[in-house]
Amino acid sequence: PPPPPTTTTTPPLLPSTSPNTTIIPQPPPTPTPQPTTTTQKSPPTKDLLFHGTNRIAHTEYLTRFTSGANGRKRTLRQWLILEEHSCAVCTSMIMGQKDKGRGINGWRPAQTLLRTSLELVPLQHLLITDGSWALASFFGDGSHKYLNVDLEAADLFSLPFDTMRMARVNSSTVKKQDGYNTFMNHAISIASAEVEEQRRTFMWHMLPMQNGR
Repeated sequence: PPPPPTTTTTPPLLPSTSPNTTIIPQPPPTPTPQPTTTTQKSPPTKDLLFHGTNRIAHTEYLTRFTSGANGRKRTLRQWLILEEHSCAVCTSMIMGQKDKGRGINGWRPAQTLLRTSLELVPLQHLLITDGSWALASFFGDGSHKYLNVDLEAADLFSLPFDTMRMARVNSSTVKKQDGYNTFMNHAISIASAEVEEQRRTFMWHMLPMQNGR
């Protein structure tokens, strides 16, 4: 058989050590600074894009903008997610105590407003968390007031409250009672028109859809 191959090992090269050569030690390499990386946060999920996370935060509502208001020449209808907008929706009709100092004459017809989370963001530090409170919009003068609905509000169509109110109004000796009665007749007429509009809108809402509209 042939002889096994021989392996030749080459020794590593050494620096010259002749008398005419000076070996200068090299300084250690300077570490190269690494670029700082910033951790990117993942974008918020769909539920976190809005201030609400319940069902109303991602439910579309058909909104009707009537003609004649804000320069509109025709009625517009648009599907909207209310929580995407800073707005308030009128709901229940009440008789609210606008001015406690005026006694029974301080009660005026109004409607409560439900405000979106986006509408309430700048007012979070002013909200009252104890009790049941609601923002009321009063008919006749367009004023607003926060009411404790347990103590300062009654249903607009409450027969016991209306009977008590009329009895106290008729027995009042206030000099300007006639002016209050005239104002109340006007305000209640506006409230009745709002009730009729809500009833008509509800009937329109219950109609079957035709041609996808």
